[in-house]
Amino acid sequence: MKRVPNKLIKVVPDTNLIISGFLWHGDPRQILNLAEMKEIELYGSENTHKEFCDVIHRPKFQKILASNIYTPEKLILDYRGIINMVSLHGELADLKVVGGDEDDDIFFRTARLAGVGVIISKDARVLEVKKYAGITVVDPATFLTDIFPKLQKGEFF
Repeated sequence: MKRVPNKLIKVVPDTNLIISGFLWHGDPRQILNLAEMKEIELYGSENTHKEFCDVIHRPKFQKILASNIYTPEKLILDYRGIINMVSLHGELADLKVVGGDEDDDIFFRTARLAGVGVIISKDARVLEVKKYAGITVVDPATFLTDIFPKLQKGEFF
């Protein structure tokens, strides 16, 4: 994939990357910072948004949210502020990519419809895919140290 000059790098982040980036530091936070600085564009869909909303309301996140003076609703607004939404409307509904967890196929559907070449994930099953239909799947560290610098230079990866 070659980056077109003056075009932002388009990425689909999975739900755990977004939550980790909002609540903690490290590579996921750096990726969200790149989006906020308009170095990359993050893409999602109504399905990825729904998953984010469901996950952020889980009891295991309530203590960390409270300690940071956040609410799930605040993070949902933040999500909508950094994610470019595409509408799936049943498109590619039969797409099956991730073995063992069909819910993760929404990231591939979103990437295909948005014309995105990179999915960033922390999910082992998603990462097992590695490549699918011109979409490269990487973990946050690999994106930051290998993929992003190459894309910035317009290099293939």
